[in-house]
Amino acid sequence: MTFEQEQEFERLRTENAELRQTLAASQAQVAQVTKQLSVALGRIAEFEAQANERGGPPAFVKANRKKAEGKPQPRKKRAGEHNTSRKRMAATRIERHALERCPDCDYRLSGESVDYTREVVELPAPQALEVTEHQVVKRWCPQCEKWHSPPLDLSGQVFGQGRIGVRIASLVTYLRTTLRLPLRQVQKYLATLHELHLSIGEIVELTHAVRQQLQPQADQLRAQA
Repeated sequence: MTFEQEQEFERLRTENAELRQTLAASQAQVAQVTKQLSVALGRIAEFEAQANERGGPPAFVKANRKKAEGKPQPRKKRAGEHNTSRKRMAATRIERHALERCPDCDYRLSGESVDYTREVVELPAPQALEVTEHQVVKRWCPQCEKWHSPPLDLSGQVFGQGRIGVRIASLVTYLRTTLRLPLRQVQKYLATLHELHLSIGEIVELTHAVRQQLQPQADQLRAQA
């Protein structure tokens, strides 16, 4: 027998001894569990015999209580703060669904009353851009022999001499400062929802313009505080 074969034989003999020990321990546990089960079955048989002699269950078993006869108790109402279902909102648009003719005999229907209502909450379609061209018209005065045109005041509609309206500038500032969206995300949002293409520089300038416009009001509030 070679040296390798002797080592393999020794290893197998060691594993065999370990398996025998494990098997012996398992058999001992099975014997112990079987003994405990036998004792438990004997106790159950004793309780059943005692119950048959007394004509009732063992003393440790609680007797069934009869329900109190009389008027059933009203169900307790749930507190209002636990009602988490969405509350009805004021409808901004109403669509009517009605049949003109009977689905059974095709006779023309008359009279009406609301059967039931179903509320659907939805966002309106994204608004398209509104581009307004302000035309300042000049007119000739024969008396003065001069052209006259009205002053154009767009304060409240744009900041300074810019072309982008106040609402767009406010939206851009909200997305940047409150929601903290990156410049690229703001740019993508405007292009996707409103087909408005602004450069990164324009977005930064709009944010600065809104900040400068609101700075006096912020300073006033801090002074009052």
